[in-house]
Amino acid sequence: IYVECFGKTINSDLGGDEAAYNTMLRKITELKSGCTLADVHVQPTSELMPLILMVRESVPAYKAIVTDVVDSCGFNIEEVVVSFRHETKAPYRIIEKSLTKGPNSEYPDCSKVLDVFGCLINCTDYVSMAAVVEAFATKHNNGDLQLTRVKDRWTYPSGGGWRDLMLNLV
Repeated sequence: IYVECFGKTINSDLGGDEAAYNTMLRKITELKSGCTLADVHVQPTSELMPLILMVRESVPAYKAIVTDVVDSCGFNIEEVVVSFRHETKAPYRIIEKSLTKGPNSEYPDCSKVLDVFGCLINCTDYVSMAAVVEAFATKHNNGDLQLTRVKDRWTYPSGGGWRDLMLNLV
């Protein structure tokens, strides 16, 4: 289903925009090759509750940074919508993820769970997607935020055909 729907978004006969899609892919490539990612791949604590409390304390700053990035693109609310989680990831889910990430499958080490809080940035088209990607690269390169990971499922879709771009930042 994802593959079929995606194909319609770039097929000009069906109202798609292949040129804008290719521009967006180029911006993702530039982000991945032009940004030296911060070497942060673990949380500062392995314990569940201290991690949740630390993340909750950082939520206002995170929201401000992401909002600033999106606002810098100059799009209106209909073109780019940011939806923040209402709260941190549920404790049971953090523990579940920590058990699958190791290093010890018998005791939850939460230090490898990097998406305790986040948001979705929904763009209506590839033009706005390219602008958001470029804005994140610019803010990273200017030192306004630190990107630590880029997971590009546009160039490399999931096995089921899902496509998105996931960024971890501090």
